[in-house]
This record gives sequence, structure tokens and C-alpha cells, in this order.
Amino acid sequence: MTSRAYELSQTVDIDGDQVITGNTIFNTTGYMTVPVGTTAQRPAGVYGPNTGQVRYNSTLGKYEGYHDAEWIALNDLIDKDQDTKITVHEGWGNDEDEIKIYAGDAGAGNERIFVNTSQITATTSHLQLAAAHTVITGNLTVQGTQTKVESTTLVTTDKTIELSNAAIKTTATATGAGIQVNDGATDHSILWNDSGSKWEITDNVSFGGNTITFGNGETIDNTVDGTVQVTADKLKLSGNIIQNSEAEDTITMNAAQEVIIDSGLLGGLGRDVAITMGHGNTVTLSNTVTISGGSPAQYKLLQDSDGNGLAQWVTFGVFNTSGTRLGP
Repeated sequence: MTSRAYELSQTVDIDGDQVITGNTIFNTTGYMTVPVGTTAQRPAGVYGPNTGQVRYNSTLGKYEGYHDAEWIALNDLIDKDQDTKITVHEGWGNDEDEIKIYAGDAGAGNERIFVNTSQITATTSHLQLAAAHTVITGNLTVQGTQTKVESTTLVTTDKTIELSNAAIKTTATATGAGIQVNDGATDHSILWNDSGSKWEITDNVSFGGNTITFGNGETIDNTVDGTVQVTADKLKLSGNIIQNSEAEDTITMNAAQEVIIDSGLLGGLGRDVAITMGHGNTVTLSNTVTISGGSPAQYKLLQDSDGNGLAQWVTFGVFNTSGTRLGP
């Protein structure tokens, strides 16, 4: 068959099927109209569907083509059963400036990620960013009951970390805020107790420095090895007993304002020295000082110094506030 070119300068209405075995060239600035019909009007029977057919589906508002035994929307990225897809608008003529990502679930397309000019919304149960480095230039708001960070080292340039920043701040919202560590068996915590205006620490505390300073200037320090020094106008004990390293009572202060020194402090360890008063110094007694026990008798002694600064021993007894020995 000899090929010939035919030029049609007007509308030609041809009924029935037309088969063109060669190439078809549309040399015009006009248009070509494809078939338009509903989903129910898709080709059937002797007319298809056949691979390569293209039409406009007026039910879906989308161009579609037939491929691999199914109709595929040409203006969306979509999978075979059309429940997983990416769309850029709901219908032709709309300009929503949106991207929607759907992931199939039991045959129903569920929107998982929504993107527009102002936000990205993910409605999945788990969102994972596998990037080696993620930068968020704006604020980060986490709305949930738990924020979990899995890292070896957490670094922040913020100078203040605020806990329990509730919309309406109360004693109840503040109490219990703090830091908690679990070693696999027990919780170890530093928690705020608003009713007592104090931090509650569940375990021992070790200070790397040498000095603890209180609000009125009082200090506790161990600047000298083996020595703890308390700097304060007064030292008040909540109890009335001072014990030695063996948990034995050594100094007891009773309700009668008496100071009782146990015999073990004076002589129980085989030492003669009990109380030493340096030259020019005095010991003022508000009531009495009782030193109990002590054997042999030489342990019941007080050491004083005479006017020349020489040490001398005096028999132990009970003395009044003027220093007069009352006995025994």
C-alpha cells in the first residue's frame, strides 16, 4: 500500500472503529479531545479494556490509562489497588498547594502525611528520621505523655532546663518534678517537694568540691584532709548523742543540761587524757559535767596547766560554774 498524506481542513465525523497502521502526526496548535466518561462507562467487551487505552474519568476527575489489567490514574503516583498514593490536589480546577501521602490499610486509603505551605502533619504511630544529622530551625513542641531520647550523650546550649512547665502552675504540678534514674532494680531520684520547699534525694550524695555554703553564709568544708570544719554561730543537733566510729555513745547531752562523757572516751582505750585546758583558758560549766566510769582510778583525772604552762593532773570530780570542786 502506498502511503499518502491527507490534510483535513474541516470537521470530519466518522462512525465506527478507525485503524491507523502508521504514525499519526497532529501538526496544529489546537487540541485533541480524548474520550470522556464515568467509571461505569469504561470500555468493555470488544472495545476493551485494552492496554494503552487513555480516557478521562469524569467520576474521579482524573485522566486514566489501562495497563497491566487495571486502570491507573495518570495524574497521581498510585499503586495497583489505589490505596497507596501521592496526590497534589483533590480535583482538577483546585489549587490547594498540598501534598497528601496515603498508605493502604485493609483496602482503604488512609492519609499518613499532609504537607502544605505552613506545616507537615504525620498521622502515623511511628515516625523515624534515619538521617545522620537533622536540623530543626524553629521551635519543637512535643504533645504526649512521654518523650524518649536514645543517645549516649545529650548536649544542649540552653542555660536553663525547666521542669513541670504546666499551663496552669500549682503546688500539685510542681511536686514530684525532678530527675530519676533506674538501675534495673530501684529508682534513684532527685525530686522537688513543694509542700516542704525542698529537694528530696533518695540516695547518698558525694560532693567533688570541698565546701558547702548555706543561704546565711554558714559553711561546711573539708579543705584539710580528714577534717570537716563547720563555720556557723551555733551548731544545733536534733539528737542529744555524739557517737564514735564504733557507733558507741561518747558524749550525751540530757534534758537537765548535763554533758555526760562516756568512760570509753576517757580511759577505756587505755589513755589517761580526758579534758585538757590550756594555759590561760577556762572551761565554763552551766550546770555540771559528769564523766562516768573509768577504771583504774587514774583515768578519773582532768589535765590542767599551771601558771608556768606546765601540765598537771587534778583529781576528777564535779565542779561548779566557779571552778570549785564539789566532789566526789
